[in-house]
Amino acid sequence: MGFLVASSVGRRDVPTFVPSPETRVRAGDWQRAGDVVTIDASDGGGWRLVSFNTGAELASGAGAGDWTIGVERYRVMVNGVAADAGTVSFDAVSEPAAAAFVGAESLGDSTNAALRHWYRYNFLTHLLEPNGHLYVIRDRSGAMWRVQVLSYYCPGPTAGCLTIRYAPVPASG
Repeated sequence: MGFLVASSVGRRDVPTFVPSPETRVRAGDWQRAGDVVTIDASDGGGWRLVSFNTGAELASGAGAGDWTIGVERYRVMVNGVAADAGTVSFDAVSEPAAAAFVGAESLGDSTNAALRHWYRYNFLTHLLEPNGHLYVIRDRSGAMWRVQVLSYYCPGPTAGCLTIRYAPVPASG
């Protein structure tokens, strides 16, 4: 019993990332190695939309066009469809079968079923931890993106800062 109490009071070290600044610049080889962006949705004040094409969060009120992923606290939606590729390496992902892709949960819930369980909840530490899965997003333009959740915390740790690694899915062949 003492272990359970001590485990729930003490916080484990979790990876934390500082929110990405608006002026960030991607590395030259980001399309191969991947880019990392931290989306600060900790205030719960609405969806934060990010474009993988530009590597930046869209300004509030910007058109609904070129966003790829949206985050509201721990909830994730995509501008297209997504598939859970499982626990494969970031570099080994390929295009999933068309049947694996799913869209929004329902007309009233814009979150994506494939990304609904990107995390595991740790009952001892009360922290959300990435489940280690890789996801593939096919956006409305047909572009394919591989996505991996790295963390859910800003320094502190403060919940609601989703850090993701993403890159285009390499052409097969």
